[in-house]
Amino acid sequence: RQRASVPEPQGLTIAGPVEVVSFCPPTHASLVRHRSLTLFKILKRMNVHSNNAMAEMFTAALGGLPHMIQQAARAARVPADDLHLINGSGLGPQNQLSARTVCALFAGIQRLVTPAKLTVADVFPVAGLDRGTIRRRQIPAYTIVKTGTLRQVATLAGVMLTRTHGPVWFALINQGGNLWAFRSQQDALLQQLMERWGAADPPPVSFTPTSPLTDTSRNDILLRTKASGG
Repeated sequence: RQRASVPEPQGLTIAGPVEVVSFCPPTHASLVRHRSLTLFKILKRMNVHSNNAMAEMFTAALGGLPHMIQQAARAARVPADDLHLINGSGLGPQNQLSARTVCALFAGIQRLVTPAKLTVADVFPVAGLDRGTIRRRQIPAYTIVKTGTLRQVATLAGVMLTRTHGPVWFALINQGGNLWAFRSQQDALLQQLMERWGAADPPPVSFTPTSPLTDTSRNDILLRTKASGG
């Protein structure tokens, strides 16, 4: 995918005006109540499925791309000039980060969420526990990762939990070839390193998710019609 533009998300179309209110007036009937995920679970879902539209919405909510870059650089403790970004989703070859910067960003996120009694595993997919973009990968269990894909470019970054060296931050960037071959080679490298260093058993609590990411419905149907079976 070479295009830097992000497609508009498709959803429910509502005819007529929309008014946001803090509570349902007594003259109206509630149809559906939606129980939102917490912010960190929304971020985790975004990363598990590489939801580009959601990433763009978060970037806008943070005040736009320049402000997001400043915040990310501060969290990673790197110069803002190290983050060469043209959008918030990473779509497009003009988005360029060094492996060192990517590792610094991951470590910065771990520092950022620790005071909230969360871990980087609460924000990114965990091999063996989550599916999404890693469902067919052969990544060592409990490795916390983020995938990235463009045309002829495959990236994989995150942290391995080893017995010998503790948490090992890594970033792999391959380009100019077959994507499936790149992914297979990345997985094989991580497996070889894990065999050499050993897996942390059990994984440290500071790098395990505090709660599972479930797919249960969060919509409560409050008013059913005859057509809906009520």
